[in-house]
Amino acid sequence: MGSGSDAVTGCKSHNLTRHYTKSQLIGSILEIKNKFANHYAVVVEVQDDDVFIVHLTEDGTVTRRNANTTSTGRNVMIYNVYDGELKPFAPDVIVKRAMSKIGTHKYSLLYMNCGHFATWCRYGEYRLIQHGFDFNEKTKEMNVRTAVKEIGDKEVNISVGEIKEKWNLKFDDDGVNLGLSAQARGVTSTLGPVKGTLGTAEGGMGFKVAEDGVEAGVKLSARVSALSVGRASVEVGPSLDTGIKAGEDGVGLSLAGFGFEIGKKTHVSLFGLKVGFDFS
Repeated sequence: MGSGSDAVTGCKSHNLTRHYTKSQLIGSILEIKNKFANHYAVVVEVQDDDVFIVHLTEDGTVTRRNANTTSTGRNVMIYNVYDGELKPFAPDVIVKRAMSKIGTHKYSLLYMNCGHFATWCRYGEYRLIQHGFDFNEKTKEMNVRTAVKEIGDKEVNISVGEIKEKWNLKFDDDGVNLGLSAQARGVTSTLGPVKGTLGTAEGGMGFKVAEDGVEAGVKLSARVSALSVGRASVEVGPSLDTGIKAGEDGVGLSLAGFGFEIGKKTHVSLFGLKVGFDFS
């Protein structure tokens, strides 16, 4: 994500060049506030006080317009919301990607709206960035965000109702990797290096044989709460995790929730308590 101020503060459209520098604007995602659903665009050019954007309209057309006339009187702000998770392209590349789609026609409220277009231009991935709901079609991750606030120069992100699913099916010269997992989280709050979660359920199974090691197991847990500070973490709640691991990343053994792992990610689990440290 960009600086905290970029993510949570804004200005009127005609004040963009007074609120942000040219280098901050070019290639950034611009959020235009609307009464019901916010609109998103990519900044491609700045000339004096004029800020030009490329955006996907509801009729499915990608167009280039002046933000001052497109969003007259509305609150706008830079909203590079995934910068902390995804690496953005260089500004000139983002601009070229946006400009290359001008005139194209494609629109879907769920799968190809203005937010999807803006994130594709900046990150190369289609992400929904409407406030209150995120869905990543590539990773099948769904997240309902309820609040983004600031404490000093730190941003607090509170999310509710996160669901993730992941599956692997791979046979090649490097080995075999089979896996299926799902995770559901209740409430998650992040403030700098501190992350806390209330209510997490996980289930899955996996089998991996490769040059870097062997791993097999079944995961089934219901964590009441979890807290991580930097690389240290503590999880509380029942678990039936069972499996074995041996490879470059470390060795581990667990049976019905009791076990350990020693390596890049080290932890000890017993009596519903899991304490770990990430050395990677």
